[in-house]
Amino acid sequence: MAQLSTEGDCLMWGGRVVIPVSLREKVKNELHVGQAGCVRMNRLPRWCVWWPGLDKELEELARSCIKCTEKRAAPPQCAVHHWERTRAPWQRVHADFAGPINGTMLLVVVDSFLKWTEAIPIKSTTAERTIHEFSALSSRFGLPPHYLVSLDYLLTSEEMASFTRRVAPYHPSSNGPAERAVRTVKEGVRAKR
Repeated sequence: MAQLSTEGDCLMWGGRVVIPVSLREKVKNELHVGQAGCVRMNRLPRWCVWWPGLDKELEELARSCIKCTEKRAAPPQCAVHHWERTRAPWQRVHADFAGPINGTMLLVVVDSFLKWTEAIPIKSTTAERTIHEFSALSSRFGLPPHYLVSLDYLLTSEEMASFTRRVAPYHPSSNGPAERAVRTVKEGVRAKR
């Protein structure tokens, strides 16, 4: 258990500074800059500041902030499908389209082994164009993926099926990595605005 100590003029609880009541509101406002949401807002104070009830106060702040609640992920709508772990890169990739964002669609591809994400801007979402982009990815990462998991009808077309060995059937809970990557890419684009 962490113990109270002093370091210079600071009261410490373990390695964290104990914040006096008069400064807590100011610290909470600093932690809230950027409306990062409850989870991210709670990470930083765990390393540097403390006072009784800090976590609860930050949760209440995030719940009462409209921008924080917009960033909160929606609860899953159905049971999650768990894929078998891949043993090497590019064995299974998850893909989806995001957009349009500023008039451009993004092909978002996630490798299930490395968790590497590619967001490729494309003007056309035809199967031909999508195969062209997957060919470019294959030139960098190796042979076309053994499995392509996608919910988009273009990615599950006959042309794509001939490009890769197996396209997973339409099953919303099976494409979580691509859905998360699309959400992350969209949040990143919004943050730059």
